[in-house]
Amino acid sequence: PDPRQPVHWGPKTSDEMTVGVFAAIDPISQTTPPGEYRPPLEGFAAPIENQWTLHRQPHADATLVAGSHPYTTQRVIINRAGSNLDDLRLVRATTPTKKGLSYCLQFRAKSRKPRTIRFALSSAQDIQGNVGIDQTCQIGPAEQLIRHEFYATSDADLAQIRFDLGGDEGEVDLDGVVLLQGFHR
Repeated sequence: PDPRQPVHWGPKTSDEMTVGVFAAIDPISQTTPPGEYRPPLEGFAAPIENQWTLHRQPHADATLVAGSHPYTTQRVIINRAGSNLDDLRLVRATTPTKKGLSYCLQFRAKSRKPRTIRFALSSAQDIQGNVGIDQTCQIGPAEQLIRHEFYATSDADLAQIRFDLGGDEGEVDLDGVVLLQGFHR
């Protein structure tokens, strides 16, 4: 088919979708030795160019060691964890969400010892709430790919990806965090 023409794939797709070829050259790939470069998980990911922010409750303490590229590892070194997951919160603003549309949050995670983390997508106006995803998972020394598909339950002009990391001391690495709009099974 002509890549410039709209195409309708089926009942779960839009007439506005187009067929085409996407190629990207990531500048970091040209300066990273072979075997160390890790491409983005998805080529059509929503750009997440905003900086990560670490929020701490007064009784918790941690340091964020950020990578220099949006897809590099963000390491959180937790010195005092507090007693709850939300005592340490890593947040990054992302694209707006629309109620009823499908999304996928995907990332790689690991920690020095087994622990629980929470990941969610919330509105900047209601950081405690969520717009369709609020999940916990277990991570450990082996890196895991975590992928969660969901439908937005509300509109958010400024959505925020958040990771709640309190409750346990140690280090947590998050890598390749992407938010995709639309998923297909």
